[in-house]
Amino acid sequence: DIQLISASASDLLSSYIGKTEKNIARLFREASASNAAIVLDEVDGLLSDLKNAVRTWEISQVNELLTRIESFEGMLFATTNRLDMIDPAVLRRFDAKIRFDYMKAEHAADMFCRMLNGAEEIRDWALPRLARLGRLTPGAFNTASRWLAVNNRKLTAQALIDALEREVEYQPDGCNRPIGFTARLRASGCAD
Repeated sequence: DIQLISASASDLLSSYIGKTEKNIARLFREASASNAAIVLDEVDGLLSDLKNAVRTWEISQVNELLTRIESFEGMLFATTNRLDMIDPAVLRRFDAKIRFDYMKAEHAADMFCRMLNGAEEIRDWALPRLARLGRLTPGAFNTASRWLAVNNRKLTAQALIDALEREVEYQPDGCNRPIGFTARLRASGCAD
């Protein structure tokens, strides 16, 4: 029953000096006043590493957000695909860091069956094919489904497998690249 306020970097960043800081302050004031939780999506756009800062306003906006995070008494969730871009001082301000990795084959099979309206009878057929693909995420299923719709293809088990294979083929670097908060720690090559 908690209200959720969602904001991304584009909602808060401004080309006017000082305006970004005011937008950040307003977001946290509104959340505090209404006892709302905050979701900062793609937070790397706001919390870039200070050692790369060139202008004083870059430092000022990171410092403003860090100060607000530290004094905020509500729940704050931040998402990023680019942990390497975030200032290291930020990590200690988050109580939990959660990595969302690629789906396990059995979870991918569950999603596969749900997308086909609970057709559990194809689970055994799909499981080895999904395991072979390996690098699946819910987003890959979503993109595959949209691709089928745009191309006027009926959603069948084989069509979905084909679309997922196509989606994995377009992923960069062809290895089981780590994703999520700990990607930076594991990404010195694709040595998984």
